[in-house]
Amino acid sequence: MNEQIIYDGFERVWKLFEKTDREIQELKHFFHELSQETDRKFQETDRRFQETDRKFQETDRRFQETDRKFQETDRKFQETDRKFQETDKKISKVNQAIGQLGGRWGEFVESMVKPAVVRLFQQRGLVVHEVHHNLTSNRNGLSAEIDLLVTNDEYCVAIEVKSFLSVDDVKEHRERLEKFKILFPRYSDAKLLGAVAGAVIHEDVAKYAYRQGFFILGQKGENMEILNDEEFKPKIY
Repeated sequence: MNEQIIYDGFERVWKLFEKTDREIQELKHFFHELSQETDRKFQETDRRFQETDRKFQETDRRFQETDRKFQETDRKFQETDRKFQETDKKISKVNQAIGQLGGRWGEFVESMVKPAVVRLFQQRGLVVHEVHHNLTSNRNGLSAEIDLLVTNDEYCVAIEVKSFLSVDDVKEHRERLEKFKILFPRYSDAKLLGAVAGAVIHEDVAKYAYRQGFFILGQKGENMEILNDEEFKPKIY
C-alpha cells in the first residue's frame, strides 16, 4: 500500500514536471518568437528612420537648391531692374530731346507757314489784310491761343500749326474755334474759318480735318501749299 502511494505520488510529480517543462518550452518558444518579432520591428523601425533621414537630407538639399535658385533669381531681378532704370533714364533723355526737337520743328513750320499764308489764301480768292502771330486770350473762365490768324474785312482764318499733326490736334482746334468769338469779341462779326498746318500730316488726319471743314496746309515738294481740292467748301464757325 505504501509503495503504491509512493508510486502514485512519484507519477503525479513526474507528470507535473513534464507539464512544467512543456510550459517552460512553450514559454521559451513564445519569448523567442517575441524576441524575433521585436527585433524585426526594431529593424523595420530603424529602416524607416534611415529612410526618413534620407528624405530629410534630400528635402534639405532641395531647399538649399531652391534657396540658391531664389537668390539667383533675385540677383537677376535686381540686375533687370537696374537695366530698366537705366533704360528709363535713356528714354527720358530721348523724350526730352524729342520735345526740344518738336519745339524747334514747330518754330520751323511756323516760319514756313506764316510767310506763305498771304499767297495761299489769295490763291483761294481770300484777300489777306492782316496776319497775326500767337494771339492769346482769357475771358469768362475760358482761354485759347491762336498760332496764326489771317484776316480781312469779312473773314478771319485761325490756323493751328503743328510739327506732326494728329486727329487730337484737329479736335482741339475745332473746340478752340467754337469759343473763339467769346475770347476775341472784336472778330464777332467776321466769318470765322479754320485751318491746320503741319510738316507731317498723315492721310487719315488730312481726311478728318477735311471733314471738319478745315483748310489743310502741308508740304508739297519744297513749298507749303493748301492741300484741299478745288471742290472743298470751308465751314464757317
